[in-house]
This record gives sequence, structure tokens and C-alpha cells, in this order.
Amino acid sequence: MYERALAADPTHADSLSSYAWFLYDVRKNPDRAEAMYERAITADPDNADALGDYALFLSRAYPQNPERAEAMYERAITADPTHVNTLRTYGWFLHAVRKDPDRAEAMYERAITNDPANADTLRNYAVFLRQTNSQDADRIEAVYERAITADPTNADALRSYALFLYDGRKDPDRAEAMYERAITADPTHANNLSNYAVFLSHTRPQDPDRAEAMYERAITADPTHVNALRNYTWFLENVRKNPDRTEAMYERAITADPTHATTLRNYTWFLENVRKDPDRTEAMYDRAIAADPTHADTLGDYALFLSQIHPQNPDRAEAMYERAITADPTHANNLSNYAVFLSHTRPQDPDRAEAM
Repeated sequence: MYERALAADPTHADSLSSYAWFLYDVRKNPDRAEAMYERAITADPDNADALGDYALFLSRAYPQNPERAEAMYERAITADPTHVNTLRTYGWFLHAVRKDPDRAEAMYERAITNDPANADTLRNYAVFLRQTNSQDADRIEAVYERAITADPTNADALRSYALFLYDGRKDPDRAEAMYERAITADPTHANNLSNYAVFLSHTRPQDPDRAEAMYERAITADPTHVNALRNYTWFLENVRKNPDRTEAMYERAITADPTHATTLRNYTWFLENVRKDPDRTEAMYDRAIAADPTHADTLGDYALFLSQIHPQNPDRAEAMYERAITADPTHANNLSNYAVFLSHTRPQDPDRAEAM
């Protein structure tokens, strides 16, 4: 249908921009998406929607180059200084990517000034306040209340508020009521269903059937939702104590996203500590590190594993420890394990172990 729309009007900026996001979000093809965004802003260089969407795409697809995304955000805001969606996502970018909470807050405030009843903006601002000003619970709650007053059926705002009520207010009963509102607002929202299942498994441990039913609803709503699948593996492993079902769920999660570093890391732990399968564990460590080459925990755990499984080849373990320390020079557990390793494998050089 996108192709037909563009055949009818090859320079329609909104169609080009929508197609670009489809190529990125659904087709997982950032190169084609970028080319389509370039066509959109060539067709209409002042189209604030296209510029804002392109900026968001750049911030997510190319986080290593934030300057391009910021330049595009600035173009979008110049084109329309009151564009609420652009102001909101720019606020997110300034906080999450630029690590500049002051500029981020100013951008959120601009967005809210231009549309005081935009539930998505209010929700994002509340999340921002939770992350930067968590001690001011009253202010955070007031923003959440504004969000769900603006849109009482905004499932994302309701879920986010539920998380705050549980984590920030330590009020599981109010949190549960808010989760129920979120599920009522959107009964097939996989992320909400999964979050609610996690909440139930932690706060209502006496009723695991209820949590499991919610996990099943989540993966029925979206069978490839990686977070839902991964959270369900935790439940099956730690609550149900069923390694066969756990492994099957890990396999589903990895099939859904073969490069999801957290899933691969968790599965590695399962293979090492539950299945006691060193060959599969080693293979999974390699995949986990390929997915995230600078994850200090994974690198350190792999180094420890190599030192235990291949004691005859300490060089591999040492190289992995060095990578772990490079990734995080202040990681106390890795430093301590490395020191023990050096004291056992390099007894001729006690100074290195002591320095570690």
C-alpha cells in the first residue's frame, strides 16, 4: 500500500516519512528507511512531522552519532516551534542520549506549555522526573494524575503510573488497581500484560497461576515480544522450577531476537548453572559477547567460566578478564576475581595480583 501511495504521488512528504518509519520499525532496514526520510525532507524541507520523525529515527538507529539527530531536531523545531511530538521526543533525546537533564526539562516544559493536556507528553515528563528527581514523589504523582485526566484510557500512561505507585510509592494495592485500568484500556497490550505479570509474580507470590495467566496473555498478544518471553522465562525458572519449560521459552525469545544481549546472557547463566552443559554455555557466551562486546558483567563471568573449564589454557581467561576490566575499570567483582585468577595462574608475579 505504501508503494501504491508513492506511485500516486512520489513527492508526498508525509507518505514518504510514514513509509520510512515502517521500513525501520517493521522491516528492520535502517538503510532503506534513511533513504526514504531523505526523500521526504527533499520533497518538503520544512515539513515538521517528517523532520521530527527523521530526528527520532537517527537517535535510535545511529546512537553513536547524536550530532546528526540533534541537528535534525533543531531543523524540526525551527520549522514548527510548537510541534508537541517533536518537543517531547527532543526532550527524551536530550535526557537519554545527551545526558543533559536541564535542557531536557526545558524542552518538556515547552511541549507541555504548547499542549497542556497531551497525555503522552505528561507521561514522558513524569518518567523523566522519576529518573532525575525521584525524591519529589508528590510532583511526579501530580504529573501522572494530569496525564490520566487528559486521557483516562491511555494504556501507556496508566502502566507507567502503576510502576511508579509500586516502585515510588510502595503501594502495591494502588499499583494493582492502575494495572487493571491499563489492561482494561488495552487488553492486548503485550508490554503492559508482561509488566503486570512481573508485578503479580513479585507481589502476589501465593497466587502464581494468576501471574502465569497474565504471561500467557502477553505472549498470545505478541508471540515475538522479547521482553515478555524473557520475563516469562524468569517466572518458569524461579517460580515454577521447570527447567524444560524454561529452556523452551529461552529458545522462543532468542528466535524472536537472536542478538538480544540480555536474553543471551540470561540463557548462558541457565545453561551453565542449571543444565551444567559447558559446551553450550561457551557457545552462548560467545553469542552474548558478540551482541554486546563491552558488557562488563558478561565478560567477567565468561572469564571466570573459562578459568574453571579450561584451566590448562589460562591465556584465554586472562584475555577475557582484560576485556572486562577495559569495559569497566571499577567493576569490583571482576577486579577481585581477576586478582584471584592471577594469584593462582601467575604465582611468579605476585605484584600484579596485589595491584589488582
